[in-house]
Amino acid sequence: MHHFDETLSLIHDMNLARNSQEVCEKLLAITRQFGLDRLIAGTQPDPRASAKTQKQHAILHGWPDGWMERYATNKYIKIDPIVQHLKNSLNPYQWHDASVDLQRDHPGRLVMNEATEFGLRAGLAIPLVTMDGTLALVSLGGEKPEIPPLAIGMISLVSTYAIARALQISATQAIAAESSLTKRETECIRWAAEGKSEW
Repeated sequence: MHHFDETLSLIHDMNLARNSQEVCEKLLAITRQFGLDRLIAGTQPDPRASAKTQKQHAILHGWPDGWMERYATNKYIKIDPIVQHLKNSLNPYQWHDASVDLQRDHPGRLVMNEATEFGLRAGLAIPLVTMDGTLALVSLGGEKPEIPPLAIGMISLVSTYAIARALQISATQAIAAESSLTKRETECIRWAAEGKSEW
């Protein structure tokens, strides 16, 4: 019961985040204990999309900037074995599970090798489908992660909640920016997004 209570507490903390950067920081505060200190989460862009468009699909960004730039510029999404593995499974998987069967000369190995230059040697990928049916992925990485099998469920749950919270914040901000709401109305929407139900 201790792990369940701890997970609920973590989700509660996530709900207090006011922007996507805070969501990212709160998620990393949780996953760091397993050596997962970097993350990217977003919807899957068209592999032919420009680097700028690909970066816009990132909902949570905790990847090293140099790696994000290289990844998008070189359109590694086309050959990234972590992303390609989504075609086979929507269950959480460790990065090595996605790349273990790659031939030595497979272009996906280039992505995995270059990622190590940025401290991304291993990690965990958590696929999910958003409410509108869009495929999304939370990818957590680090130098030497140690992820006990029982922790994968907790990491998946809080990661799923994190991306949902980031999408909620983004939608609230978009509504406020596009509408002619008063300051008070915008504040009420923000409170509702944070879970306030009584006025």
